[in-house]
Amino acid sequence: MLRARRASCYTAPMKAVIMCGGTGTRLWPVSREDRPKQFQPLISNKTMLEETVARFVGYCSLFDIYVSTNDKYKTVVREILPELPEENIIIEPDKRDTASAIGLAAAVLQKRFPNSVMGMFAADHLIKKPENFIRALGVAEQAASEGDKTVLFGAKPTFPSTELGYIRTGSEIKNGSETAVHTFKGFQEKPDLKTAKQYFQSLDYLWNMGNFVFRTDFILNLYKEYLPQSYELLMEIQKAWDTDEQTKVLNKLYPQLEKISIDYAIMEKVDQSKVLVIPVDMGWSDVGNWAVLKDELAGDEKANIIHANHLGIDSSGLLVYGDPRKLIATIDLEDMLVVDTEDALLICPKSSASKVKDVVEKLKKEGRKSLT
Repeated sequence: MLRARRASCYTAPMKAVIMCGGTGTRLWPVSREDRPKQFQPLISNKTMLEETVARFVGYCSLFDIYVSTNDKYKTVVREILPELPEENIIIEPDKRDTASAIGLAAAVLQKRFPNSVMGMFAADHLIKKPENFIRALGVAEQAASEGDKTVLFGAKPTFPSTELGYIRTGSEIKNGSETAVHTFKGFQEKPDLKTAKQYFQSLDYLWNMGNFVFRTDFILNLYKEYLPQSYELLMEIQKAWDTDEQTKVLNKLYPQLEKISIDYAIMEKVDQSKVLVIPVDMGWSDVGNWAVLKDELAGDEKANIIHANHLGIDSSGLLVYGDPRKLIATIDLEDMLVVDTEDALLICPKSSASKVKDVVEKLKKEGRKSLT
């Protein structure tokens, strides 16, 4: 169990903000709207949120870890992380995309800890080499602490993905550390296969993990420049934060923030000289669908990943999830996904994993929301 304690040897001032508001429809039927993938034990017997928090506890105090989520998931977060200070849960009363969520976290932390370094990290990513991540985190914090830089983490591609965005890096900057830091040459959208293969063969392209490290005053100044209306609203929310007016003002003003991602709103517009990139070999995956999860957990394509009571006859390359009280038997199956829950069963070829979200959309259109 995690312990909320201030370690006497703790010196890192960075505040780690974990983004925890997504719905994860591509991992249906385990990931549901009321309890999406970040609250599910997909990788181990711990939820992905617990796995994420545990990585940071090795770097900073639990008091310096924050969770950004929406009101719907506050109870779940408290259930999973009972020792996280309640004031470290930042609640979004409405879904306004990442620019609003990050802006709110920055405004809150700037009020509580002026000009501090903050990092934004997803709650539902797999990192197989946390020691490399932590090492890079220290370098990112140092670079961001100087006040005029946003630092991005880029994962070294392991295959030519067409499902992920990319970061183009420039020249390496000498920083006196074993961890390389590069200049930034821009974002690249999800490419076609031909382009993805070119990126994979190049040393200049990294997978965009969606992680950011910056100082609170620096990022808020970027909001002032590129999202001025949202900035003014955030400043009003900031004034009311930690007062008796907090909930009232937040509920009134937050839904008025522009609904847009931070990439489109700010990061694609900011002067590239103000952005640094750290390439990290950390065994990263966004666990985007069941096929990705299967590939990440299996060392061999023909290996089976089983989280169920399973009996297989001449079956290989399977991912099987299910209640251990029910036997799942497979015969002559190859490269298939079998995911069984109390009220839904998914069976499809591994190659069709990206279509799982279409099932969720169809269920919604048919009015079967209890299954989504």
